[in-house]
Amino acid sequence: MEITKDAMQHIVNHMLPKTDVALVIDKILLMAKLDHAFQELEDGKGISDEKLEQEMNEWFKENYD
Repeated sequence: MEITKDAMQHIVNHMLPKTDVALVIDKILLMAKLDHAFQELEDGKGISDEKLEQEMNEWFKENYD
């Protein structure tokens, strides 16, 4: 998982002057995961809304019925 230095700097620049380090790390990890997910979608690795709904319904039936 990668993130650009500019993206990290943007996150840090928009934090309060005193911020919990864990919050900064969480935001950087979230941004990296979102970037990765969007790249997968651009590469055609995503699934359709219908397929997602079907998989979610199957998962709920298996776990909550």
